[in-house]
Amino acid sequence: MLQFIYGLPRSGKTEWIFEKIKELSLQNQKSILIVPEQSSFETEKRALKTLGNNFFQNLKVLSFSRLFDEVCRNHGGLSAKMLSDTEKVIFMSKAPFSAMGHFCSSVPPRAIFAYSTVI
Repeated sequence: MLQFIYGLPRSGKTEWIFEKIKELSLQNQKSILIVPEQSSFETEKRALKTLGNNFFQNLKVLSFSRLFDEVCRNHGGLSAKMLSDTEKVIFMSKAPFSAMGHFCSSVPPRAIFAYSTVI
């Protein structure tokens, strides 16, 4: 559940958040705390000091850019394995031979490969 917490400075927002995280952690639920880029390290430090190691294990403190990286890594574009340059060359060198039977069965494989590399 997404929950926005807002209030005046020194009104107890952070303490309330950490208390809620502790309650959720006791129920074996994980929490994500999204904070501004400039305060992510300080928030992690404060959370560890306030919650202790047992509760801190169920918490992720993420800035917006770290949240984006996490989502991409687990569910999006960065989760797929990319081919190395060597793998790309091997893959592309095999492509004309695998397509040869579909388009022209009378042309020798070397002619197709020479033609495909010129284009």
